[in-house]
Order: sequence, then structure tokens, then C-alpha cells
Amino acid sequence: MKKSLSYISIIIVVMLLCKAGGTYPLSYAEEIKINDWPLMKEAIAYEEAKDYVHAIQYWEKLVDLYAGYTNSASYENGGHYADRAGDYYAGVFGGDVFDPIKATAYYEKAYDSYVKFCEINGDAGNSWTYVSVQRKLDAIRSELELYIEKELVSLPPMTRELAKFEPESGLMIGLYGEGNEALYSGFGVDPLKIKEVYGECPSSLLYYNIYGSSPFPTAAGEKMKAVGGSLQIHMQPFDLKAVKDDAYLHAFAKEAKASGVPVFLRFGGEMNGNWVPWGMQPDLYIEKFRLVHDILAKEAPNVAMVWAPNFFPWDNMTSYYPGDDYVDWVGVSCYATLTYTQDTKASKLLTNPIDLLSHIVAEYGDRKPIMIVEGAVSYTAALEPTIDYTQWAANNIKRFYAFIPRVYPQIKAMYYYDSKGAAGAKENYMLSENPVLKTLYTGIIKGDYYLSTLESADFRYVLLGTTLEKKPQRISAYVKSYEPVIDKVEYYIDRKLVKVSKQLPFVFEYDFSKSSLDHARITARAYLPDGTLVMQKDYEVDLISPVIKVKYQGEVLRFDQAPVVVNGRTLVPMKRIFEAFGMTVSYEARTRTITAEGQNHKVVLVLGEKTALVDGEVVALDVPVTAVAGRTMVPLKFIGQSIGLSVTYDGAQRTVIIE
Repeated sequence: MKKSLSYISIIIVVMLLCKAGGTYPLSYAEEIKINDWPLMKEAIAYEEAKDYVHAIQYWEKLVDLYAGYTNSASYENGGHYADRAGDYYAGVFGGDVFDPIKATAYYEKAYDSYVKFCEINGDAGNSWTYVSVQRKLDAIRSELELYIEKELVSLPPMTRELAKFEPESGLMIGLYGEGNEALYSGFGVDPLKIKEVYGECPSSLLYYNIYGSSPFPTAAGEKMKAVGGSLQIHMQPFDLKAVKDDAYLHAFAKEAKASGVPVFLRFGGEMNGNWVPWGMQPDLYIEKFRLVHDILAKEAPNVAMVWAPNFFPWDNMTSYYPGDDYVDWVGVSCYATLTYTQDTKASKLLTNPIDLLSHIVAEYGDRKPIMIVEGAVSYTAALEPTIDYTQWAANNIKRFYAFIPRVYPQIKAMYYYDSKGAAGAKENYMLSENPVLKTLYTGIIKGDYYLSTLESADFRYVLLGTTLEKKPQRISAYVKSYEPVIDKVEYYIDRKLVKVSKQLPFVFEYDFSKSSLDHARITARAYLPDGTLVMQKDYEVDLISPVIKVKYQGEVLRFDQAPVVVNGRTLVPMKRIFEAFGMTVSYEARTRTITAEGQNHKVVLVLGEKTALVDGEVVALDVPVTAVAGRTMVPLKFIGQSIGLSVTYDGAQRTVIIE
């Protein structure tokens, strides 16, 4: 009601300004007098009477009206009514109305209008408007993607250096257990007790620290070091101005170094929110973060600095970023709770953990590893504390742990907040008190992708592309819809149903080596529990021979361009293979000449030529030196033999062995 009255007030003021010769264009003022106010009056009346069937008719007319103007008031009002229309078709007002296509269209109009309004009005434009609509859009759009598992040795190396304590692949399983006595052994949380309760040791434990008074948790560090794990410490600076180059900080650094345990130090987490005393001070926060970084980098090399805003509000987080040189990991706090959930199709999905993480991954995932520094799913709700939401929580825990490795491989750690909410809160996240969720979590973290140490997993999930190796493949699906629960995914190969998977992430195993064809159509269809087909996607893939591996001195070499077979000869990237032999490689662009020197040998090749110079002698090649995807490819057997190495081929393993 307050919002409706505010719009009435705006219109009255506008009308008075128009009569007094205000600044609005005459055509716009006339449009307001003739069309805007009568429509708005009817819309308000029907909304107050909760007669949304009639209210939507006027909301839509107002959206169309404001679309014809490009000033601040039309953008604000147009955004408001497009937002209301989107809510109507998203089922927010109850009833049988639910049209995700119309809801998406109106939300997109609302988003565009609010963004333009904010561009005109700057900080006074209330960016929460378009942020709120963006979340609704994220929730209601349906998506389906298929993933395959690929060994790291068959993937190109990462394009950036690994950060401190970063595994190349995998999700480190962290835990916060303070307050959960089921995880205690004697005094404090014990990783071995956690293993007894959940079947696996965590790779890291989370502890909270108050700047200026809390010492380094030495006992916890000893426990985690003994099991090959690490600590995350959230250092909370309740008074940012008090953070200085002082005795406390140097003592903390000294104790951290002496512990010998890897430490992830989260300084002043959730600084982009107004609920922490160190929040909403971007310039001062950056200054203090850099100060802490500089001291610890010098005095405690076993400490990695973690910068960790809250997932919301996401539109202000970049103003708190200290810079790449000061941040080792980017973190984020992210919970899925029922606190604000209403019984509507759209609002239930606002807690989709994948959507909540999209903005921070998009901003930082290409240059820093990301960790969920704390997060959990509640199975009780503050608004409805007597209702058991175990199944809702189970579905979201599955989405956290099944979908994050696929959709966001940049996220390399997740700390589950295995405790209850803050004092007085009704949310309960404690897994050990809920048999269903305990069993679920225990089963999940046994998977090979989930890490109980700092060691890397040996595979990664990658999107299914246009080619697929002819070998047994393990395919899984990421599915998101306007309903939080997907019942099943059907898989078809060339229109023939071959698998119905009912357990998220909907795994499908198929041996493509048995196919006599060189092409296949893979179709995935996702269904809701009521049988509604929510999404279908077709993949046209070429079936190719499995990638050939190259093993040198017992280690499988990794290439940024996979070896290829030309006329029965295996060609590999020249630079990578010669460097593996300890030789240096140079390229002369004018003559297209490649030279490799070292190991008392010199090899010279020319792109496109079928001869090479080996220690000054001309040697014929079976196939010419070839460029593939910007990489110079040369016959592997020639390379090995040119410097006196033995080259053999294991056909069963499709592996070339160099000795």
C-alpha cells in the first residue's frame, strides 16, 4: 500500500508541475493527464482488492504506455508495472496463473527500465530494483547442459598459475563444526571425529577470530596438519581503524608460520553488507586488507589471503576488491534458506544456490580460485518453524554439491556451516541432527571429485561439445527450471531411449566404442514430478577415435593441442614435447623455421617441409611439419629418435611411450 501511495504522490506532483510550466515535455504531460492517471487509479484499486485478474490488464497497459517515453519517470514507473506483471505470470499472486515465458518477458522489460532509471539518477536510483528483478529472472529461466568427465592429462594445462594451495581440479570439503558437539573429541572439533560421523576427514576446518584479541588456533592447526588438511580463519576486524601494523598482527603471523599448517585467512568477510561493523567502508577496508596481506606475505608464507564478500548485494562487491596482487583466493558466503520463501512457484527458486553464485564467478572466476567460505541449507524456516523442510533441503544440498563442480569448476572449496543459525534464529543447518541429510552428505563427499586433502582430483567435468571419443563415457546433466525439483532426465541416442536417470546429477553411462557410426545425436529431456517436459536439448556430435596419450619417463604429458594422427603418423605440439626433453625452442616467423637445442642436439624444422636438420644432417619426414590450431605439429617418432630416445606404441592403451 505504501508503494502504491508513493506512485500516486509522484503523479500528483508531476501534474502540478505540468500546470506550472514544469520541465516535462508537453506530449508527456498530456499523456499523463489523459492516459496514465486513469489506468494507474484502476490498477491500484484492483490490486488493493486483490483482484489480480483485472489488475494485470491495467499493469500491462501501463507497461505499454511508458515504453513510448525515455525519461526518468517513465523508466521508473514502467519498471514497476513490468515487475508486477512479471510477478503475476510467475505465480507470485497465487491462483492457477503461471506462464514462465510471459513472466520472463516482463521481468526483462522491468530490468531494462530500472537499469535506465539508475543510469539517469546515479546512486539515488536504488540499484536494488534491478538486482531484485535479475534474481527473479535467474530463477525462472530453464536451462539444460550435458557434461562429460575428462582426465586432466587429456586437457590443456591451466592458462594461469595455480594460486597458493589451489588444487587444479576438485572441490575441497571444508566444515564449520563449532557448536556441533557430535564433532567434538575432548575439547574442540576433531577431524578424526568428523570422519567417524561423516565417513571422511574434511580438507579444512573453519574458525572465527576477533582481530586484536583472538590468538592463532594452534591446537586446531596441529590436528589438521596431522591429517593433511588446512585451516580457514575468518579474522573479524570489529573496528577497521584499529587494524594496524601492531604487535597483535605480527604475533599472529609468527604463530601461523610456526604451525606449519596451510592457512586460508579471510579478512573481514561480507564487507559489502551493512550487517557487519566493518562493512560499507570500501576505501578503508581495502587499505586494511592490503596491510594485513603485506605483513603475512612477508612473515607467514603458509597463509593465503581470501577476500570474501557476501553473495548479496552483488552489485557493490567490486568496490571492495583489494586487487589481484593482494588476493590469493576469492571467497563468498552463500546460504540457501527458507526465511523469505513463500508458497509460490517463483519465490521458491530464489534460493537456487547456482544462481546465487553466478555473479562472483563471472567477475573473478577467470583469474582467481573461488571458495564458498561458509554456506549451508536450512531444513527449518524462521517463518514456519514447525514445518519439516528436509526434502527441500536435500534437493538444495544435491544442487550445491552436484551442480557446482560442473557449472562452476572455478569453485575449488566449500565450507559447510554444520551448526545452527545465530542466537535466536530458527534456521537449523546441522547435518548430524537430521538422519536424511547426514546420509546424503556422507554419500556425496565419498565421490572422487570431493577432496579431503589439498591434492587435486584427476579429472574435470567439461561441457559436451561437438566431438566425443569412441570409448565408455559418463555423461551427467545440469538442469534448472522454474520448479526446484526435477524428477528425471531421459537420454536418447539417435532418437532411441537408452536411459532414464532419476537421481541428480542424472548420470548416464554409455560405451560409444560399440558404435559403428561416426556421428550421433544425443537428446536429453528433463521432466518435473508431475510429468511436465520442462526442457529438451539435442547434441549433434562427431564420434572420434580416443585421444592418443604420450608418456615420457613414466609421466603422461599434457598438451594445449591434443596429438593428431595424419597418414598413420602421430603428430604432437613441437614446443611442448621438446621442452619436456629439456630443450629450448625458438621460432623465426619470416622463414617459418623452428629450432630446438639442448641435450647435445640441435633440430631445425620448417613449417610445411618434409625434411629436417638434425645436428646438421638432412633427415626425411613421413609427413610434413603441420600447423593445427596455431600449434606446430611434428611426427612424434621422429622427435624421439632424433635425440636418441626409444618410441613405442601401446595400442590397447592408445599410449605412446618414450624412454
